[in-house]
Amino acid sequence: MQTHLHLALTLGGSPEYAPVFKWKSSFSDFSEEPSVITSIKRTSKGKLRFHAIENSDGPIQWMNYHTTLKLLDGATTARQQLEVVKAMNGKTVYFVHPDHSVDGTDHRSYIKKMKLQITGAKAITPNLSYYLVNVELIDDNAVV
Repeated sequence: MQTHLHLALTLGGSPEYAPVFKWKSSFSDFSEEPSVITSIKRTSKGKLRFHAIENSDGPIQWMNYHTTLKLLDGATTARQQLEVVKAMNGKTVYFVHPDHSVDGTDHRSYIKKMKLQITGAKAITPNLSYYLVNVELIDDNAVV
């Protein structure tokens, strides 16, 4: 388990091939939310009719995530980092879960395409050097 996640609109090059930005996250707030698309109905006699979008392996499951990004002044200011996150809002991003290979190794097998939605942003310090940004990552993988 790493102490960061990767999240960006573009991928970097060798050796990681990972999204170009790393973010600190509040892992105590990190949540995984499995999702399936179903239709549950009953016949006129009360018999249950359950349908799900499936492939040959069974119901298709998507995985959505909620987390809080910690933006701190460093190589760039927290305010500049906030502008980067805002530029990703509503777009398809490349995401690497914190449970990925060590830095400096190939990350391609960990990359997921997600839609990013900001659900809240809060300045923690009066000088705007620290922000907490709540984001939702919605699985953007198509049904195969």
